[in-house]
Amino acid sequence: HLAYQAGVMRLLNENLCFAKGTSPEVTLEVSGRCVFEFHADGNEAITTLRSDGDRTAVFCLGALDAGLYHFTARDDNDEICEHLTVYDRQYQLPPFPENSIMYHVFVDRFFRGSVCVPRRADAVYAGDWYDTPLEYPQKPGDFIKNNNFYGGTLYGVTEKLDYLCSLGVNIIYLSPVFEAYSNHKYDTGDYLRVDAGFGGDEALAELFSRAKERSITVILDGVFNHTGDNSRYFDRYGNYGGSGAYGNPGSRYREWYHFGKTDDEYDCWWGIRVLPKVVPCRSYIDFICETVIPKYMKLGAGGFRLDVVDELEPEFVEKIANVVKSYGGYLVGEVWEDASDKIAYGKRRRYFQGGQLDGVMNYPLRDGIIDFLVWKSSSKLKSVYRSLKLHYPPECLDYSMTLLGTHDTERIFTVLGGEFSGGHSNSELAVMRMTREQYEFGKRLLKCAFALQYSLCGIPSIYYGDEVGMQGYRDPFNRCTFPWGREDGEILEWVRMLGALRRRGEIGGRAAEILDSDDKMLVCRSGRSIVAVNMDSKPREVRTGTNCAAVQVNAYDCFIFPEEN
Repeated sequence: HLAYQAGVMRLLNENLCFAKGTSPEVTLEVSGRCVFEFHADGNEAITTLRSDGDRTAVFCLGALDAGLYHFTARDDNDEICEHLTVYDRQYQLPPFPENSIMYHVFVDRFFRGSVCVPRRADAVYAGDWYDTPLEYPQKPGDFIKNNNFYGGTLYGVTEKLDYLCSLGVNIIYLSPVFEAYSNHKYDTGDYLRVDAGFGGDEALAELFSRAKERSITVILDGVFNHTGDNSRYFDRYGNYGGSGAYGNPGSRYREWYHFGKTDDEYDCWWGIRVLPKVVPCRSYIDFICETVIPKYMKLGAGGFRLDVVDELEPEFVEKIANVVKSYGGYLVGEVWEDASDKIAYGKRRRYFQGGQLDGVMNYPLRDGIIDFLVWKSSSKLKSVYRSLKLHYPPECLDYSMTLLGTHDTERIFTVLGGEFSGGHSNSELAVMRMTREQYEFGKRLLKCAFALQYSLCGIPSIYYGDEVGMQGYRDPFNRCTFPWGREDGEILEWVRMLGALRRRGEIGGRAAEILDSDDKMLVCRSGRSIVAVNMDSKPREVRTGTNCAAVQVNAYDCFIFPEEN
C-alpha cells in the first residue's frame, strides 16, 4: 500500500470523503504531539484539536454539514495540509454494472450506415470515407467553417451495435446530436431537433431502442453554456426567420445573451465568434430543464455529459441534475482537474458534495498514465491515483470516465508513438504519420495504456477508433473517419480481451490499488488479477505471492496474471 508521505508524518486515511451524518476521522502517523486545525471552506473560524503524543493520532471531527473542509496537521517535524469532503448523497446512482465500459462516438466520423439521409445545402460532403480532413486552420484559433462532412449517422451507430458489444461496451456517449451548422455540433442550432444529417429524431429513437435490447445505455452531450450564432436563438444570419436575439431587441431570446453597445459586440465562448455565450437567466434554465432534457430522457436517453461544466452556474447544474435524476439518469461533467476542490471563475465548485454530478471525465488519471508511458517514471501516476482515491467519494470515482483520449486531445496512439507535435504547422500535422519503427514501439505502449485504463478505477471510456490504432494530432486531425476494413487487428483483439476480463470482474473495480514498486514498474491489484507494466529497458520479474514463482515482464510491456489466493 502506498501511504501518503510528508517526511515522518503520514496520512493513513484511505479516503477523505465522508457521508453526511457520519463522524469524519483523520488518522495520522506522527512523531510526538500533533496539532490539528480545520475549518470549512470560506469560513475563517478554525477548530483546533491536539493529540496526546501517541505514535498514531486519530482526530474525530464530529458531525459536519455537507461541504469542503481544509485541515493542517503539525508535529515536531512535519506538516500536512489537505482537504476533506462531506457529501449529502441526494440521488440514486444509475444502475450500471460494476464493470461497465463506455464508448465515445463522434457521429459524423464513425459510420455512414445503409440509410441515406438528406444532405444539407450548406454542407460539403467528402466523396471518399478515407479522405484526409477537407478543412483545417493554418494555426490553432484561426477561423474555419467546420462544415465538411463524411456522412456518419445515428443509423450507422445502430448498425455497429454488435461491434460495440464485442468490445464489452454497455454505455455509448454520443458527441452532440442537436441540429447545428458544424460537423462537431457544439454550435447548437436547435435543441429540440436532432440534426437531419444524422437521421433526425427517428434515427436517435431507433438507436435508443436497439441499444436497450442489448442492455446498452446511450448518453448525450449536453452543450448548455453556449449556442451557435447560426441558431434559432441567436440567428445572426436570418436562417431561422429572424426571431433570434441578434439584431432583434424584442426577441424572446434576447435575455439569453449579453450584448455590448452594438449587436456585433456580444459575449462568446473563449472569443470564438460563432459560439455566443448564454446568460443563465430563468427563461433559459427553464427551457433546458423543463423542455429540452425531458424530451430526450423520455425518448430513451440514459443521461447527459455536461460540456464545460466549469462554466455553468452551480445552481444550473443542480437543476439539470434534478431533472436527469428524476428519470434515473447518469450525469457526468467535463472537468480537466481534480474536481473535489475545483475553483472556476472565482467560485468553488461542489460537484461531489451531493445534488450535482455522478462523476467527471478523469483527465488527471489520463495525464498520469501518459506520463508513466512516455517518461518511463511511475511516480506521477502513483501520486495522482492516490490523490483521486483520497479526494473523490468512492462512488463518484466509480462513475467517472477513465479515458485515454477524447475529441479534445491528440490520439493516444500518436501521443505514445508519434513525433512531438510542438513546432509543427497544421499542414505538416495533417499528413504526419508514424514510421514503421515508431508504430511498432507505440503499439506496445498503447497496449500497456489500455491495460492500465481497464485495470484502474472508474469506467474505461474508449474514444472511437483508439481500439484499432487510429492516429492523429490536434483537432481536427484527431477526428478522422473510423478505418473500417483497415483496422489493426492486434490492437483490436487486445482491447476485446481486456473488455472480456473486465466484464467478468477479472480486472477493474473500486478495490483496484497500486502496489509498492520502483519507478520503472507499476504493479496493481485489480479485480482478481495482478497487472504489471514494465517501462524498463530490460525484462523485470514480478511475484504473485511469497510462495509463487516469479513472472517475467518484458521491457516496455505488460502482463496480467491471476492473484494468488
